[in-house]
Amino acid sequence: RPRLALEVVAAARRRWSWLLENMDRTVAQSLDELAAIGLAGAIIIAGLFLGSRGAIITSIIAVLIMTAMGAAEMTGIFKPVAMEKTSLDDIAISAIIFIVIGFSLRTTLNRLKNVANKARENEIAQITTNRELVQLKNSLEARVDERTRELEKRASQLEAISRVSRS
Repeated sequence: RPRLALEVVAAARRRWSWLLENMDRTVAQSLDELAAIGLAGAIIIAGLFLGSRGAIITSIIAVLIMTAMGAAEMTGIFKPVAMEKTSLDDIAISAIIFIVIGFSLRTTLNRLKNVANKARENEIAQITTNRELVQLKNSLEARVDERTRELEKRASQLEAISRVSRS
């Protein structure tokens, strides 16, 4: 059993060393992709937490970041190991995608805000209508009680007239 444990540890070491050796190439190859995904996520999160203005502002910041990254790569400040060189087309496409995400999120948030406002208006109208119904019910009950008393009074008067006429 100790020998099996040592073999498992040795296999795990080989896998970890392979992962660590290849990690720099993996990160360098997908840095633009990670940045694009991270920035798109940042736009969405900012829009959800900060509202439609937050989505637009974060979109602009994301465009600036991707432009700076692309410019750094194009000028040689940042040199990816195994990636093809970034072109102006890549920067423009990223900018368009971020702006579309920002404006789409802004539109969606504005629509949700309008729906929520309409729901609040409907709730207020429902509450007002319910209050009016309660008032009508109370006044109807009061009128029924009043009418019942009048009828009881007339019934007692008719009964008294009937007793007098019998005697």
